[in-house]
Amino acid sequence: MSFKKIIVTGCAVAAMGFSLSAMAGATLTITNNTNYDSASFVNGLACSSAIPGLNGVTPRHGENKLTYVELYIACANHEANCTAVIYGNNSCCGAKSTDVCGNLIQAIGTATINTSTGLQSVNVTDPRFVATWTKGAKGTVTIGCAASNPELCTPPSL
Repeated sequence: MSFKKIIVTGCAVAAMGFSLSAMAGATLTITNNTNYDSASFVNGLACSSAIPGLNGVTPRHGENKLTYVELYIACANHEANCTAVIYGNNSCCGAKSTDVCGNLIQAIGTATINTSTGLQSVNVTDPRFVATWTKGAKGTVTIGCAASNPELCTPPSL
């Protein structure tokens, strides 16, 4: 076997191995039933919308499916205990204290993820919103509005 064939074969086997390991990890489906795009500030390091290689914004009245590879990228160095603070915007601006955007807007809540075993928990901190979620390797999160704030989820009339 020529040197080129050995290199090409080795690369193909490595790529297949990476693909198989990627399929074995957790995935996360986020459904956003609010009038606001959402993004998450992951592990206090970066907004999901700014992480290269990640589809980090869930559109208003839309869905976002994150693969294992995307979760792994977002949770870098925190694979077993990845914390995402969920915001009702695509820039992760707003918190209980002043943030880099200078806002005093409260975050919607937090999610904790393990990239191998999946979604671990979701905690809503803004009483105007609610979330339903499914724990596990094929985790799901649906963000909606509390009954007292339906205007935050009602799509505008055309």
